[in-house]
Amino acid sequence: MEVRRILIGVDGSENSLRAVQFGADLALRYEARLTLLLAIAPSEATLFSGKDTYLPENEGIHQIRLRKALDIARERGVEADERVELDHPAKAICEASKEHDIVVLGSRGLSGVRGFLMGSVSNKVVHHCKVPVVVVP
Repeated sequence: MEVRRILIGVDGSENSLRAVQFGADLALRYEARLTLLLAIAPSEATLFSGKDTYLPENEGIHQIRLRKALDIARERGVEADERVELDHPAKAICEASKEHDIVVLGSRGLSGVRGFLMGSVSNKVVHHCKVPVVVVP
């Protein structure tokens, strides 16, 4: 299997940041390109737009969540593209995965909703994506 493009779903949670660490290490090994995808569910869109005015330097919450992930990738010597989608996270990740060779996710994110063994987003992605998915605990 050739790995040239790696998609990492990020949401700012500790689990997703561990996924970035893993994905960045994988990118170094395969000389692959990273894409960090932050998907904002419709139910969160109002929250994001309403809180932006209270953040320093006019940064949105999405920028803060992506910046942490970008910092981790750069610390490991990997440049990454960033992408923000306004859609349900599992759907956005599966759609974006069509342009990638592998998906890397944390086992649980910020939603607080937990599946039996892993979070609902990672569970849906594992079952619906057409490319290999690595779930980082």
